[in-house]
Formats: sequence, C-alpha cells, structure tokens
Amino acid sequence: MQTFRRTSTVKALIFIIIFSFFAVGLLAQADKEKEAFYVAERAFNDEFYEASATLFEKFIRDYPHSAEVPRAKLYMAKSLYFQKEYIGALELLNNLLQSTQEDSLSDEIYYWLAQVHYQGKNFTQALEYATYVVNDFKESEFYWWSYYLMGECYFKLSQLTEAEALLKKIIDESPDEALVKKSIIELLNLFYFQEDYDGLVSTVDKYLELFSQGDQKAKMLFYKGEGFYGHAQFEDAIKLYKAGLKEASDEELQDMLYQRIGQAWLQTEQLENAKKNFDKIISQELSQFSYIEYNTKLKNYELVLDSADSFLELFPESKYVPNVYLAKGDCLYEMGRIKDALYFYQEILARFSDPEFKRILDEAHYGLAWCYLKLGEFKDAIDEFKKTLKFTDNPIVRISSQIQIADAYQEKEMYDLALETYNNILKEYPDNIYSDYIQFQIGMLFIKNNRLEEAKLSFKNLEKSFPNSKLIPESKYYLATSYFTQGDYQKAMDILQKFLEDYPTHSFRDRVRYLYGKCYFNLGNYSKTLEIFGALSNDITDKKLQQLVLIDKAYIHINLKEYAQAKEAFKD
Repeated sequence: MQTFRRTSTVKALIFIIIFSFFAVGLLAQADKEKEAFYVAERAFNDEFYEASATLFEKFIRDYPHSAEVPRAKLYMAKSLYFQKEYIGALELLNNLLQSTQEDSLSDEIYYWLAQVHYQGKNFTQALEYATYVVNDFKESEFYWWSYYLMGECYFKLSQLTEAEALLKKIIDESPDEALVKKSIIELLNLFYFQEDYDGLVSTVDKYLELFSQGDQKAKMLFYKGEGFYGHAQFEDAIKLYKAGLKEASDEELQDMLYQRIGQAWLQTEQLENAKKNFDKIISQELSQFSYIEYNTKLKNYELVLDSADSFLELFPESKYVPNVYLAKGDCLYEMGRIKDALYFYQEILARFSDPEFKRILDEAHYGLAWCYLKLGEFKDAIDEFKKTLKFTDNPIVRISSQIQIADAYQEKEMYDLALETYNNILKEYPDNIYSDYIQFQIGMLFIKNNRLEEAKLSFKNLEKSFPNSKLIPESKYYLATSYFTQGDYQKAMDILQKFLEDYPTHSFRDRVRYLYGKCYFNLGNYSKTLEIFGALSNDITDKKLQQLVLIDKAYIHINLKEYAQAKEAFKD
C-alpha cells in the first residue's frame, strides 16, 4: 500500500510538472496572440492604415482559430477603406456579414458597408445599410452616425427634405457633441446647395456659440458670409470671410476664404482688392481657377481661353472642371463664336450629372438656349429654356427663361402662346425685376395682332406702374404708333412732340421725327411734311429709314403733281 501511494504521488507530480510546462506554453501563446492583435490595433488607431492591414492579415494567418479573427477582419476592412481600397474592403465586409456569428459586430459591419457603398456612389445601398443600424441597433455606438450617413445619402439622392429632417433630428437629440457640430455644418451645406441664404444666416446665428474657435467656427462664419453674398450684401460678406480667416488653420479653408473675398470684391468692381486676395491663395489649382474668373470679369476673353485650356490640362480631375467649361462657353458666346460656345455647353450637360453641379447645369442649359436663339433655331431655344425651368430653383433664371421662351414664340409669330407665357410670368412673379419689360412686350404683341386698344392700355399701364422704367420712351413711341394706325393723328403728334422735348438724344429720335412727318403727310399738310423730312434727311444714317423718307417725298411730289421731282426722288 505504501509503495502504491509513493508511485501515485510520483505520477501526480509528473502530471503537475508536465501540465505546468504545457500551461506556461499556452499562456505564452495567448500573450503573443494578444500582443499581435494589440500592435495591429495600435497601428490602426495611429492612422498607419497600410501597416495595420498588413499586421491584421498576419494575425489571421498566424492565429486562424482565434476568437479575434472576425474583429481582425473588420479592422482590415476599415484599414482598406481609409486607404480608399473600397473593393477589398467591400469583399471583406460581405464575407464577415455572411460568416460571423458575433452579433456584437453586426452593427459595425452594416455601418462600414454603408460607408463603402457611399464612397462608391451607390447611395441607395448605403442608405439601406445605414437604415439597418438605425432600426435594429438602437444602443449601438454607430446609431447616430448612421443617422448622419442616412442624411448624406438623402442629400446625394436629392431627397433634400428628408436630409434636412435627419440632420435636425441629430442636432436636437444626439448626445455626441462632435456629431452635432458636424451635422450643423452639413445642414449649412444643404442650405447653401439650395441657395437658401436666409437659412444660412439664421442657422449660423442660432448655433455659432457652440463653436468657440478653430476651423469649425471659420466654416460657420464662411456660411454666414455666403448668406450675405447670396443677397448681394458683399461688404458684410467680406467682413465675415475675414473673421473666418482669423480662426482658420487649415490651408484649404484659408484658400477658400481668400477666394470668396476676392470674388466679393469682383462683384463690387474693386478689381485690385480682388487680385490682392487671389494672390494669397496657395493652391495652384484654386489660384488658377480664380484668375479665370478675374479675367472673365475684365473681359480678357483670349486670356481666359488660354488659362482654361492650361487648367484642364493640369487639373483634369478638379472639381472646378465644369466651371472652367462654363467659363469657356460664356467667353466664346461673348466673342460671337456661338457654335463653339454651343459645343462647350453641350459638353457640360453630357459629362456632369452629379447634383452638386446643379447650378452649373442650369447655366449650361441657359447658355445653350441663348446659342440656339442667336442661331435662329427657336424651337431648340424654347426646348432648352424649358429644361432650365425644369431643373433650376433660381427665381431670376426661371423668370428670364420664361421671358426668352415668350420672346422666341414672338419670333415664330406664335403670338397667343407668347402672350400666355408673359401673363403666366406676371401671375407667378407679380413684382419681378423684369415686369416692365414683360408689360412692354405684351403691348407689342397687341400691336402685332392689331389689338390696338389693348396695346394702348398696356403702354399706358407701363408708364403708370413703372414711372422710372428705361422702356418708357419706347413705350411712348409705340403708343403714338397705335394712335397713328387708328387714324388719330393729332393724338399721335402730341405724344411724339412731347417725346422730342423729353428725350432729345434717344436712339428712337429719328423714328419719332419720321412718324411725326407721316402724321402731317396723312393730314395732307405736304409742305410741313417736306420741311420735316428735309431736316431729317440730313441727319439719319439708318438706310431703311432713308429709303422710307425718299419714297414718301416722291409720293408728296406726285400728290402735288410735281412729277419731275417725284421721278428724281424715286431715282434716289
């Protein structure tokens, strides 16, 4: 029995010793595994993403049965994401989604799937994954960030009402201060995109106190400046941009502020001040683009074209490429190279469809419509102006486009459609800046339709409603024309006489003198007519008007039975 006990004790000691060595080995192995994961994680947290991806890949290879493999794969996917290797990241995340049994990682996997799809511009799929997180993982650390990503997706999908609602929900309810600030700035970006200048100013005023200093405060001041800029309050905008510069440390943000200060000075015709600020821009790309705008303002069109070609060669992937195409189109149009301009407007519409280029696309449709109008292709012009109406929210562009549609209808002698369009503009925008022009054109339409009483009423309403309009002289002339056509020569003469007294240098002066002479002609006062036409013949340069005067003089001589003089007049 004693021998047995001694033998058992020895065996137990041997087992304990063997197990102890084995356990030490296991502990050492576990420590190595833990350390390998820690090193890879540390590289990720320090933003060494390439090293992190390599280390996690090695970890998975060295410890294929580790419980940390799913997390390692997730870190690898995130490392690839931050290196912009989205295809590799997507493959890893999809694999994780199908294979992992760890519910604790599901919310994060869905979130990063949403981010990868967002970067790939698959906004619908990104929205779907972000919505999973919001609906199914309300306690997740990614819950509010998924809301933010949903807002970004709605923005990109042009569902702006939904985007605004989500951003406001984050601002009002999220406990994450950093995310709230980010959402405020994104909300401002949304208002900026919509050209909601009042929304920009009021939102900055509401939340500015949350931003004590730094680049985020600079962005807030920038957006408030944009609100004033949009309302053409350029001096107030400049003050805010300058205040933003005092806060900004980011070089790109500083460049943007210098650019906007320069652009504001351009708008106020203070070109030297504009140039001083453009000179301070460090980025060659932004600097060169700013000088394209500067030289466009100076009407240095040849220089603009050269600079634009250089820019497109140096920066083919720049976000300003659509603007440069637009600048080229506008310059070519102003130079009278209409077909060349038409090509660049068409190129913009063919190449750039992203909602962020909405303003550029609106202007391209508008420029293209003007090209068709200049080329006399009225149907195409009308179609393009209608496209402008379809896409733009800018009231000035909408009004102008509708006016051009109505004017084109006039050119095609589609008078009823033209009149309907003019009246619709006045109904939709009763106090717009072009109301006097529209009223004038309505009067002209009535003259062309021989609806003279309505024409007279339109011209009288123009003078009554818009006493400072530059179109009043022309309106008076056509009012006199209406009376003349109706045979009320004395009333026409009264208006024409007053015109000559009030507008001695107006471009219509010779037309007025001719019509004044015609009134005497139709009243049978030939001597007075010859007196007026004789004086007029010495002054006029318009060949068509000269011919009309000579023809009328010939008929006067015929009526006076002065046939030799009539014959000479016809020879002339």
